[in-house]
Amino acid sequence: MQSSTAAIALVRRERDGKTQWLARWSHDPDVFTFVGGHKADGESYRDCLICEVIEGLGLEPEADFVVADTPQSQLEYMGWADGTRQETAYTMELYSVQLTGDFAHDKIDSDADNRWLWETEIQNRETSDGKPISGTMNLLLELAGLLNTNQSDSNEM
Repeated sequence: MQSSTAAIALVRRERDGKTQWLARWSHDPDVFTFVGGHKADGESYRDCLICEVIEGLGLEPEADFVVADTPQSQLEYMGWADGTRQETAYTMELYSVQLTGDFAHDKIDSDADNRWLWETEIQNRETSDGKPISGTMNLLLELAGLLNTNQSDSNEM
């Protein structure tokens, strides 16, 4: 059985009393998903995540974003990896990431590969305009106890 060890960025904002989560378009497979990546041996989860935010979003640590010192959630679960078609043992650390300053927000919002997703879109695995969302987003939020199931079905920005 294979294993996967990764760090995930939880970037969120509130709009009209509802939570939106930042996702980035992935080309393998073609879906929106959280910013994050696989941890290398000898690398801390937090350092892995900082590198992924730099590479994935083009932001600079401290100037554009701050990663929490400790993970918001540590998860271990078994799941099916679509890419390798194998049962996989996943170990994930999810970190809260705060964007700092107007530049970071403007950079995120100006890149079409980034999308702020409503929780209802994540639960439905599809954006309001029909683009697919990774089921892993919903799974991680559920396992971490971060999904607010009481939000309305509004998908307005």
